[in-house]
Amino acid sequence: MNSSMNKKINQLKSKKGFNLIEIMIVVGLIGTLMVIAFSSLGGVGDKGKERMSRVMMKQIKSSAELYYAQEGKRPKSLEDLVTAEVLEEDKLTDAFGVDFEAEFSGRKIIIRSAGINGEFGDEDDLSSEKSQDEEE
Repeated sequence: MNSSMNKKINQLKSKKGFNLIEIMIVVGLIGTLMVIAFSSLGGVGDKGKERMSRVMMKQIKSSAELYYAQEGKRPKSLEDLVTAEVLEEDKLTDAFGVDFEAEFSGRKIIIRSAGINGEFGDEDDLSSEKSQDEEE
């Protein structure tokens, strides 16, 4: 009886590779881990675009100051900055693909981005007037 049991144990030990169920379990676990990893990274792109839009708004404000220094007056629109060659035309669009809005009144310069949803007038708008802490 011992010899037949030893033969079976040796046969099982000599078996190489994985069976179908073992492979399916491993593939399922890997798939689950990938879903968790990618879902947690989903918002990273939007945060990056938000930061890029903020940097672009600062650049526009700097360009408006340069325009004032050169022309002696505030610009009436963002297009004035492009015409005066203090800002490149491709800088008029935020990282979400929407044109910036600008308000030039007296010494005040406010640049706005529509934010993630691409529409002005809601809570996800970005403004050079607000600090980053106020919006988060």
